[in-house]
Amino acid sequence: MEKEDAFKLLNSINEEILHQYSELLKIGDILCRTYESEKLKLPYHLNIIDELHINENGHSRILMRLFCYRNEKGEYEFLKSFIDYIHSNTHSDEFKRIKIDNPIISQEEQRIDLWVRDKSYAIIFENKIYNAADQDAQIHRYIEKTRGKGYNINNIFVIYLPQYYHEPDDQSWGEYKKDFGSRFAIIPFQDGIIKWLKEYVLPNIRYKDQYLFSAVTQYIDYLEGLFGLRTINKSLIMNLEKLFDEHFELSNCSSDKKRFEVLKEKISDFETITNQMRALKNKYRQNIIESWKDDIKIRYPMLQECHFPDKFVGVDINYYGKMVHVFIYTETKRTYCQIEYDRNLPKEDRRISETPVMKLKEEGLLIDSNDTQLWKYFELDDIDGVYNCFLEVIKRCINKQNP
Repeated sequence: MEKEDAFKLLNSINEEILHQYSELLKIGDILCRTYESEKLKLPYHLNIIDELHINENGHSRILMRLFCYRNEKGEYEFLKSFIDYIHSNTHSDEFKRIKIDNPIISQEEQRIDLWVRDKSYAIIFENKIYNAADQDAQIHRYIEKTRGKGYNINNIFVIYLPQYYHEPDDQSWGEYKKDFGSRFAIIPFQDGIIKWLKEYVLPNIRYKDQYLFSAVTQYIDYLEGLFGLRTINKSLIMNLEKLFDEHFELSNCSSDKKRFEVLKEKISDFETITNQMRALKNKYRQNIIESWKDDIKIRYPMLQECHFPDKFVGVDINYYGKMVHVFIYTETKRTYCQIEYDRNLPKEDRRISETPVMKLKEEGLLIDSNDTQLWKYFELDDIDGVYNCFLEVIKRCINKQNP
């Protein structure tokens, strides 16, 4: 084939692909407009948790509060029921060894999502409800921290809480994976946490605990919404399925296998288009972040920009007579606003406990912390939320530039 003919063929193929994608975009637009129209027909639905846009830490706090619940006999009823639920689903006799006596239940202590420690055992909970990537040697580090509290490795348990069922990365375990075969459990939120809440928690809430009942009901509804399981959406789903049938001609297929293959191909095509749209959206997001740097220079020309890795905007501020970094940083699936003392200081001088920095946590502006940092997470697309938080932190800090 001549080179010129090859280019013509390539252009023809590209034009055909673009035409196919154009048709899919038209169908996608119809589906989106139908979806919005059908939503208007649904009963008005309000879920407080939906509106708060909680992050992983928020889910961990809810679970911690449930685990802390004690009945009239002083028993940690829901924590015990969760362990029983794990045993019934894993059939591991190791979990039967756990006796709930007087546990210490903490959230985000030493960066561990949930940590339950009693006299003879410790349980590490790793929350991945939004499918955040496993950090380098993450579970390994948490096991090391637990052993540092004096627990024998044979009395440490690990519970992994993903959105859907999947194993943690091997690298997250470090050298420990082989040691935790029967003391490790995966409880997905979709078909594990929801079932536990419905079958073990909700039926056993005392009549007088009406606020607890309401909170658990809202949380179940929130999780069902996250996974598209709300019953009020049933008619909407049925109408969308009719549209799929109409536009993809599923009824003309000779078998479910053929329908499966058609949908598989269409989903792949939509994912290709969506990935391109997502890449474009990320480009615009990065442009917005870059524009924040100019905005801060105009708002606060007296402040010096702090220089950390890319994808951030930040400033250095004299806060109560001591330099702090205030910045925005983006990860793969979320973004956060953070404050910490100058990184050039020795670590012991960067600790934030019993310092003015903790005022920002006490006032609810930045809600998560470790020894040296205070931060608040936002969904990756909540650019207004994280930037407004950043501006508010700056505002409060510059008002305290002199001790």
